[in-house]
Amino acid sequence: MKIIIIGSGASGLAAGISLLRCGYDVTILERNNISGKKLLLTGAGRCNFFNSDQNIVHYHSSDKAILAKIITSDNIHLVEDFITSLGIVPKVKDGYYYPFANQTYNMKELLERTYLDLGGKIKYNYLVEKIEKKNSLFLVNDTISCDKLILATGSKAYKMTGSDGIGYQLAKKFNHHIVKVLPSLTSLITREKINLKGVRVDAKVTLYEDGVKVREELGQVQFTDYGLSGICIFNLSYYAVKGLNKNKKEVITIDLMPFMDKVSFKNKKVYDDFGEMEFTKYGLDGPIIKSASCRMKDTSKNFENALDDLLPRKLIPIIIELSEIPKHMKVNQISKQQRLNLVHLLKNITFTVRRYRPIEEAIITSGGIKVSEINASTMESKIIKNLFFAGEIIDVDAYTGGFNLQIAYSTAYLAGINC
Repeated sequence: MKIIIIGSGASGLAAGISLLRCGYDVTILERNNISGKKLLLTGAGRCNFFNSDQNIVHYHSSDKAILAKIITSDNIHLVEDFITSLGIVPKVKDGYYYPFANQTYNMKELLERTYLDLGGKIKYNYLVEKIEKKNSLFLVNDTISCDKLILATGSKAYKMTGSDGIGYQLAKKFNHHIVKVLPSLTSLITREKINLKGVRVDAKVTLYEDGVKVREELGQVQFTDYGLSGICIFNLSYYAVKGLNKNKKEVITIDLMPFMDKVSFKNKKVYDDFGEMEFTKYGLDGPIIKSASCRMKDTSKNFENALDDLLPRKLIPIIIELSEIPKHMKVNQISKQQRLNLVHLLKNITFTVRRYRPIEEAIITSGGIKVSEINASTMESKIIKNLFFAGEIIDVDAYTGGFNLQIAYSTAYLAGINC
């Protein structure tokens, strides 16, 4: 039996390996001159390929009931077994799995080498423009025929890797419906423009939609010349993009001191990752405030110098401007109300989201082939017999952290063993 896979990304190669182990004749058609082009970019070149926390809340789909049939404990174990079978040695940090050498290249090479060693074939620089089904066979570009076909073309994200959405067009020809494809895990364009390009901070980031809190993330934020980026922003972008497409107001607040909680001023001391802070009858005191904005005992310090230990240097002028506290004011001259306003500012820098970056720049997309038209146990089309789907082309996506590769491998493996 001859099987064609369109796309040699993570899902295409994984499906091919599964098929070859079952004894099938497999050929992958790849439009690029190499395989796994997008895989090479995964995890900033480190390839976070799995996560020990496989709670379904990390995943998105327009049909949550069917999503739950795809992201199952059994399928997760199948992925673990599949990865182990490749010989990959994982390095695990806080539940995040990476190749031991911390290089995506290792994962890509193992997938490709395993596929080729098993006898798989790849036609590079091959652009699929047309697929028909005649009788029981699929005909690709009027020249290549096969008994079964797997679409693993990816989405429209990262166009430079060859993902241009052709898979959606091919699926439509077979009467499949496409849930609106939008950027996900993408940077956001904000109304407020501040000169902090390249500055990264660890913070708590919260997204509000029409004034209602949607989700918060704790981690790194990167400021850009157009707005916000970084892992926290990527994870929030799924909701922000969908909200903007519904004309909702999307607002992001950044807490630069996420471990400093708001409590009443009653001589109570709090200990956190930054150190000890004391609330007194006159305001704030303690190591945090001394090293940050209110060094009550160091009367020689100017306000701008008092922020050195807390904030990135490029961020300090912005905070000074927003706080409206003169930069040369001595810290012991800062009033109680000014201190309170400063603390509020450090914990609530606000940005209004206007737009999002183009879909071609997104790490992944939301939307895709409607999952209700796919058998969740086999990845076979419910509309066209012997047509299968794998990877990002399907209406399933997830947060950062290895979850999207989990989708690629689980759907590919299911398609492979059920062809």
